[in-house]
This record gives sequence, structure tokens and C-alpha cells, in this order.
Amino acid sequence: MVARHPNTPQALLVSAVSEPELCCFVAANPSVRENLLYQLAQNNQHEVLEAIAANPSTPASVLKYIAETRAHDLLVAQHPNANREILQQVLWRLAMDERLSVRKYVAKHPHTPIDILRMWVQKEPQLRVWIAQNPSLLVDMLEVLAHDVLPNVRSSVACNPGTPHSVLEKLSFDAEVEVRRAVASNIKTLSNVLEILVKD
Repeated sequence: MVARHPNTPQALLVSAVSEPELCCFVAANPSVRENLLYQLAQNNQHEVLEAIAANPSTPASVLKYIAETRAHDLLVAQHPNANREILQQVLWRLAMDERLSVRKYVAKHPHTPIDILRMWVQKEPQLRVWIAQNPSLLVDMLEVLAHDVLPNVRSSVACNPGTPHSVLEKLSFDAEVEVRRAVASNIKTLSNVLEILVKD
């Protein structure tokens, strides 16, 4: 409890890492300094690396080291301090994961390389509904997905805050009520389209 307490003095944390059973708790401490986190990371112990990757205070420099171990890519990708360089590296690896849940996460991640998303739109139809939710998706891809045969894909496009006004207007006439409802809920939908939908 002392090792993970945010008010524990740094000197005490430094001495605590000499006890192997305390390393995980020090690694999870939100007040631990960068140099001590880096020292802990170099031990390459799975549980310690996991605690560092989950620590919201871990700086990008330490996350970069953890990313090189490839052991905790999902935690690194979710970390608020992961910079664009780290995210690009980690998301490329996660895109090759066999688990559908991981690829769904990659499909929706705002920093996923656009080349991955373009490839998946063509070759992975089961991921289109999550790709359409990606807030960084390019307009030309949103336009393609707005014509998808599956209504849930079109609904995702209609919900996406990056969808252009012209596409939202077209989707407001969609045969599926769920798609039209998604257009109505999009904060970017213009008033003239809402005037049409209010009569629906």
C-alpha cells in the first residue's frame, strides 16, 4: 500500500524497488519519477511492464521502450501519453492480431495509419462498421462507406462527426430509419437537413 501511494517520498520508492515483490506496486505509483520507471522497465518483467504501461503518469519516453518489447501493445495504444510515433508503430502490429476484438479497436482508433483502413475497407468487410466510426477517417472513405449495403455501416457513417454535410444530407433520405436517426443525432447535421428529418 505504501509503495503504490501517490504521496510516498521518492527516496522510499527507490529503496522499495530493491524488493522484487514491491516492483509492480512502485511501477503503478502515479507519482513515481521517469528515471525510476525506466529502471524498472529495463528489468523486462512481464508484470512490471504491464503496471508501467497501465500507469497514467508514464511518460512517452518510457512507453517507447515498452513498445519495443511488443508485450503490451494494447495498453500502450490506450495510454494518454503515447505520441504519434509510438502509436503508429504499435497500431501496425495490432492490426495483424488475429483477435477480432483487437482489430475492431484498431479500426476505430483515431491514429490508425490510413493505409491499414483503406486495405480493410477493401478486404475486411466485417470491420467496416468500426472503420466508419473512426473520427479521423478521410472524406473519400466516408463517401464509399455511406453506400455500403449494410445499414449498420451507413449508420456509423451518419454518426461520425467527420462525415461531410453532403453525405449526411444524402443519408437523411436512407431507406433505413436507424440511418436517418443517426443523421438526426449527429452534431454536424445542418438545420436544413434537420427540417426534413423533423417531418419523418
